[in-house]
Amino acid sequence: NAPKYALPPQVPGRPFLIYWNIPTEQCSRRWHVNLPLQKFHIISNHKEQFRGKKITILYSNQAGLYPKFDEHTNVPSNGAVPQNVSLPAHLNQLVKDIKKYIPHEGFQGLAIIDWEEWRPQWVRNWSKKDIYRRTSQDIVRARHPDWSEKEITKQAKLEFDTAARNFMTESLKTSIGVYPKALWGYYLFPDCYNYDYKKNFDTYTGNCPDIEYSRNNNLVWMWGTAKALFPSIYMEEKLGSTIQGKKFIRGKVKEAVRAAGMSGKKYAVPIFFYARSHYSFSFKPMTETDFIHSIGEAASLGGDGIVLWGSSEYSRSTVRKLVNCSSDLLDKKLGPYLVNVSLATQFCSKTLCHANGRCIRKNPEADVYLHLKEDTYRSVVNRADNTLYPNLKRKMISRDRKILKSDFKCQCYLGFKGKHCERGKAVSPFDGKATSLHHGVSTCNFLNLQQFLS
Repeated sequence: NAPKYALPPQVPGRPFLIYWNIPTEQCSRRWHVNLPLQKFHIISNHKEQFRGKKITILYSNQAGLYPKFDEHTNVPSNGAVPQNVSLPAHLNQLVKDIKKYIPHEGFQGLAIIDWEEWRPQWVRNWSKKDIYRRTSQDIVRARHPDWSEKEITKQAKLEFDTAARNFMTESLKTSIGVYPKALWGYYLFPDCYNYDYKKNFDTYTGNCPDIEYSRNNNLVWMWGTAKALFPSIYMEEKLGSTIQGKKFIRGKVKEAVRAAGMSGKKYAVPIFFYARSHYSFSFKPMTETDFIHSIGEAASLGGDGIVLWGSSEYSRSTVRKLVNCSSDLLDKKLGPYLVNVSLATQFCSKTLCHANGRCIRKNPEADVYLHLKEDTYRSVVNRADNTLYPNLKRKMISRDRKILKSDFKCQCYLGFKGKHCERGKAVSPFDGKATSLHHGVSTCNFLNLQQFLS
């Protein structure tokens, strides 16, 4: 079956985009460590600021009147649960906050809302998040002291789920109203909760539990409202360089792709996976094998890109060693790998899909990746913009094209059709009118490929 249409990329000609969401602006200012992000095809805000014209993330205290309990003290704020907050007051404050933290007229970047204190489905608020269920029950119990616990729980669940859905849906709609061309979405959605490797490592499959597929089906309201999905593909060190690690990420990516296709639109919602250069809960750099198992999986299964994230530790004065190590990692391992994937996705799009679509695996379970072969990939610095490009030879290009054709197929951009996206014209998702995939933005990455691809 032909996959659902994709939206054309934010940067024309680049099917897989790499965003920088790490607070490293102090690296240059404080320690004179300059991270060569552009060289490695990484999109970043001006001076590597955490918020800017390219990407901005808003946390719970920066996006309206988010109801929650403090995770350390359990002190409630804004009513504590979504059914207890004034939605009009929240949305009014949300607009003010968006204009405060994203003061860029016509903002068209990635806009991520990071609300993690509770989940918008009663059944998923387990463990420490159970406080939101208990509070919801207390609210109902106070109104109906004569009800049974079963009746109280049933009503509390209904009220929480309804209010949570309205809160998150209306928040998205309001945010989109402020900046209609930005890609708005919630961090961590979707997830598939495939964490059973912690109990059954040797027999781990990576698949989401069946019940989680069903629960994600019930979030179709979110997939249909969001302008983009921002799931996480962080990996614990326990999974490092293992088959289980690959299965873990593959399960998450496949579920995100499935959710993106449930939007109710003609096209799949864009997916940008939050990824890291280091393992979760540590500052140990990931291996190249795990870059393949995470970033490589995301690119090969149809992701629109990744967002490289790092904690505020990068901006503190005590971590110069971390910054130096990150610079070294970027130069020697991560950066060259990112360039390889970026160029391979461009090359495949151009050679298989007429640059009117992206390449995705024919078989999602196959261990094939959008990589240029090592002898094809010879990094040289293009002095015009300090970006790495490969030194290509016609014989190598022909070989790589055959490999890609055998393992990948096209997912056409909206408005194009055909096995190789050879027919049609680009259509704007905003007004349905014909548009251009190359609207004045340089696609210079193709310049040195053009003689081989024409």
